[in-house]
Amino acid sequence: MMTAKYEHLAFNISGLPGMMQMGGTLVADPQAGNVEVHAFELGLNAWATKHVRLTANYIMNYITGDSGAVKKNYYFGRAEHELLARVGINL
Repeated sequence: MMTAKYEHLAFNISGLPGMMQMGGTLVADPQAGNVEVHAFELGLNAWATKHVRLTANYIMNYITGDSGAVKKNYYFGRAEHELLARVGINL
């Protein structure tokens, strides 16, 4: 069995109170702004025998947005890749 999935999450953080700096100035909260997450996944299930199943998944996440906190994220604007493998044994 082969599967493919794409998910898109977009949200806006607004209405946060400002943050007070050491000098007494009020600045905008760095969490405020737009955030988008794109997730793409491929999966493969194969039965090797009646009791053994092999599973492999590839996942790619991509984060974008204009929030100050998101821009500091290591994966902002670059893809994060995951490769998962599993063997299931039914007794």
